[in-house]
Amino acid sequence: MAQRIGLLTLPLSINYGGMLQAVSLYHHLSRSGHEVTLLERSATMKRGRRTTLAVARSLPGILSLSQTLEPWTERASSGVGGLMRRVAYFSRAAALDRRALAHRPFLRAQMPRTSGPLYSSEALAAATEALELDAVVVGSDQVWRADYLPNRAVEDYFLGFAASPGIRKISYAASFGRGDWRFPEMTPRVAPLLAQFDAVSVREMSGVSICQSEFGRSDARTVLDPTLLVDPALFKAIAAPHVQRRGKLFLEYLLDPTPHTIRVRTDIAEALGPNHTFSLLTADAGRKVRDVPNWLRDFMDADYILTDSFHGTVFAILFEKNFVSMMNRERGGDRFTSLLGQLGLMDRLLVEGAPDRARDLARTPIDYGPVREKLAALRQSSDAFLREALTRS
Repeated sequence: MAQRIGLLTLPLSINYGGMLQAVSLYHHLSRSGHEVTLLERSATMKRGRRTTLAVARSLPGILSLSQTLEPWTERASSGVGGLMRRVAYFSRAAALDRRALAHRPFLRAQMPRTSGPLYSSEALAAATEALELDAVVVGSDQVWRADYLPNRAVEDYFLGFAASPGIRKISYAASFGRGDWRFPEMTPRVAPLLAQFDAVSVREMSGVSICQSEFGRSDARTVLDPTLLVDPALFKAIAAPHVQRRGKLFLEYLLDPTPHTIRVRTDIAEALGPNHTFSLLTADAGRKVRDVPNWLRDFMDADYILTDSFHGTVFAILFEKNFVSMMNRERGGDRFTSLLGQLGLMDRLLVEGAPDRARDLARTPIDYGPVREKLAALRQSSDAFLREALTRS
């Protein structure tokens, strides 16, 4: 039976994986016959800062100054130095804001039903009532990593605002980001809310343990990230048209380049040989915005991929590319080990201290036959979880 579903995820701005996982879950639920509305929980901002950001947004030239100054903080905000740091902070924020605005037409086209910005728990509750939602689904991505959430929004991502009688509360592929729960002071607030969920699923295997040991939910299940749940044909339809290239493409998509990852890039490039053209995708706020269709096209056209991004790894797998994934512990290492372990691809994961493996991996193609079989089974069980969660009496 068709239902009215609210979808809550992290604020969508410049993160390609974050945008595409939201689009994927929105499409999957819509194609299942439901009426889906994206609940746009947004970070609050003091009026003075909002005004300053609006001014900075109209002055893109200030960005060059921001790259020479450290970010502004409350403790270093007085005097001329403090003023300069404020300018740096807001000019960089404005650059990020401009990039987010550039992605908005794409998001609106792919997810036409939205609540509009909601800056508080009260606004979320009011929207839930006004939309007469039958269910709220929170996920995917790191929606349960407290230090990634908009300020004062922890309870919102455990659906504390959804208090209407009879409304279903479901998590789909929610991620804690790390392999342990690092916010014990929040446990007394979170545990009672999670106890009210009708169905709980997480993206990483470590999330199952956290749900049980920290919050007393022994029924949590692992499911696929939404980008892996949907048919890859969705992304091929979204992607920009193919442009003929000479030779083969070696694509690098690194969120946090380090001397180690640069050394790995050099090793792979040498192993691949001169017939591969190197291409760099970047998340730098100062660079020109790469729109989502062209970002997808870069992955589709690549012959080899080096990435430290979870969703970069996902799309390398979806498009069946040979790849090396660098463990990005700061952003959450469990995301990589859980995904690659389920698909039998752990050998494609590199950690620091294994420099010789990069050359070997560059010469070793992936047999995607077994990967397809594992992925098909996981898609089926993940879809079954959602269907059961939405229909269980």
